[in-house]
Amino acid sequence: MALVEISSLGRTYLSKNKSQTIALQNVNLSIEKGEFISVVGPSGCGKSTLLKIVGGLLPASEGIVTVAGDRVVRPRADVGIVYQAPLLLPWRTVIENVLLPLEIQKGVKPKDVDNAMELLELVGLERFAKSYPAELSGGMQQRVGICRALVTRPALLLMDEPFGALDAMTREFLNLELMRICAESSQTVLFITHSIPESVFLGDRVIVMSSRPGTINEIVAITLPRPRTTAMMATEDFGVAAEHIRGHFNLSGAAHL
Repeated sequence: MALVEISSLGRTYLSKNKSQTIALQNVNLSIEKGEFISVVGPSGCGKSTLLKIVGGLLPASEGIVTVAGDRVVRPRADVGIVYQAPLLLPWRTVIENVLLPLEIQKGVKPKDVDNAMELLELVGLERFAKSYPAELSGGMQQRVGICRALVTRPALLLMDEPFGALDAMTREFLNLELMRICAESSQTVLFITHSIPESVFLGDRVIVMSSRPGTINEIVAITLPRPRTTAMMATEDFGVAAEHIRGHFNLSGAAHL
């Protein structure tokens, strides 16, 4: 059984004047344990809506989503979420921010602190455990946000354009860091991005969404070997995959991504 099953998923929004906007329509997807799934599509195609439904933050209008065989109807302790902004609490230290989900769920035990420190070490921030967010760069803050999402040892990690606000060099570094972390923990990831190169570089498969109402135009398998390096971006296989995905948006008349 796949870890995540999305079946005939749809989401319709109602405006104040009762008009309807169909954000998602007939989305079907299975995600296996340990897979890294990238999602790309034009702005407003429902990428973030899809992530919120899978995370239990929004109800579906139709269809179902299951994680580990259980239907998603509310936020789950075994699903972690990383947003574009790290959303760290400025009055809490790095380690306190990382431990926050555990405080809310069940209280913090000594072994939880050890686990949080191991995560900070994994991302190279163990020396900053007692620092405050204002003392960190944007990239460092986002790494703290990733640790916070992983501290509950989630079965599924949802990432909504987590590196979109960062400069190109920091984004490239964090792409490599994320792949390393996921490889070491066999983490399953659903990753939303506007960047076609990023989707190809990170993903085992790339989900290509249509313009609104969002549905899946194609699922593109990425055959680049792992571990991946930035040098692979200059290879023919990488370029072919990226151009194939880009062709969807050229043909539809949407802007280049």
